[in-house]
Amino acid sequence: MLQFRRKAILLVFSFSLLLFFLSCERKELIVDSDSSKLPVSDLKIDYAYDKQIGLSWNDADYDGFYYLYKVEDEDSLVKNNFLKVTRDRFVDIEVGDYDTKYFFAVAKFLDGDFGEFSNIVSTNAENIYRPNAPSIFKSVSNNFDSLFIYIDWTFREIDIAFSKIYRNETGNFEYTENELIGKINGYTFFDVDDFVIGKNYYYSIILFDDGGLEGSPSIPFSNFCIDKPEIIYPPDEAEIGINDTIIYKTSSYNLQHQIRITSENPISNVDETIFYYPESEFEIVKIPLDNYRMISGITYECYVVAGETDYSPKHNQLSKTKTHRFKIK
Repeated sequence: MLQFRRKAILLVFSFSLLLFFLSCERKELIVDSDSSKLPVSDLKIDYAYDKQIGLSWNDADYDGFYYLYKVEDEDSLVKNNFLKVTRDRFVDIEVGDYDTKYFFAVAKFLDGDFGEFSNIVSTNAENIYRPNAPSIFKSVSNNFDSLFIYIDWTFREIDIAFSKIYRNETGNFEYTENELIGKINGYTFFDVDDFVIGKNYYYSIILFDDGGLEGSPSIPFSNFCIDKPEIIYPPDEAEIGINDTIIYKTSSYNLQHQIRITSENPISNVDETIFYYPESEFEIVKIPLDNYRMISGITYECYVVAGETDYSPKHNQLSKTKTHRFKIK
């Protein structure tokens, strides 16, 4: 009798142990093989405004590619007609207008084919926010062959229709038609109105989006045009000695000067840039030519540029002399 009870207990224990291992194997099978093949079920809209839509989803057990679909009719979802492929679990999308309702879905790429669609979400990207004021301004005044001030700016929005550019001489803007000097659909502008050398001109810019919303005006900024340096010697088209000297007068502003001496003649391929930093207004600067490999019978050109040519975001001034040609005797 005792022996029979021992066999029964052992049989029950063995059967319980077998059930335990079977349950563990089944659970492991579900985690490793099945869950990664399930379609995404929590696709959601994070934001939708001003022609921008953000979508995201969670899918911890899958580390492959996702196909994103965007259609205007839910019934037109087709597996091989996708918008983009991504490994991320979020996307930012730009759409064409404010009013169209778009439908979105996501599918995985499984075993070399498209998986099932996720849940479908829909929205339009309505026009909600006014444009921000533009920023990171850069301007360069130019006094070469003519006077102009070039300005550009940046903005973050994707739905900007046009910009209005205002100018006055005080920096206190009322944004009237009298102050309006341009309306463009870009972010660069050449102001070619009349200028007075040395006088500050102030600018401010307002952005308008495709829905007609008007942004805040930018903080006013200013720039001015500077006078030109002047080459005193040699005169244009002159013949000079090989050890002669270029003489020029600086502009009235203590800005960097670049003296350029060039020749395209293959015998004397000179291409020199000499930098000079004036310490006062209207200095007389002398550049001896005996340091620059001049050759008799060759024609050279020279000119002087005043101002910074670094076009980082700031406000620069440039001016340039007329180019003088001279021949070495």
